[in-house]
Amino acid sequence: MGFDHMKSIPLVAEAIKQREASRNMNLNDIKAIVACGEDSSHRFKKDVRNVDGFAAEVVALLNANGGIVLIGVDDLGAMPGLSADDIRRIN
Repeated sequence: MGFDHMKSIPLVAEAIKQREASRNMNLNDIKAIVACGEDSSHRFKKDVRNVDGFAAEVVALLNANGGIVLIGVDDLGAMPGLSADDIRRIN
C-alpha cells in the first residue's frame, strides 16, 4: 500500500500544536513536565556531548508523534541548567 496523506494530516497538526505550545513555555510549565518525569514524549538531557546520540533520540521522538527534549535537566529531574560555555558548544 502507498502512503496515505490523509492519515498523516492529524499527525502533522499535532506536531505543529506541540511546537507552538513549546514556544510559549515558562519555567512553571517546564517544572511541571520535569515533575512528571521522562516518558515517550518527554526526554531530559543534562548536556549534549554526543551529537549522533542526540540526533537519534530526536528522530525517535519525531517518529513517535513528536515530543519535547529538555536540555539542562538530568534523568532524575534535577535542573542544573547549562553554562554559557555549554550553550556556545552546543550551538
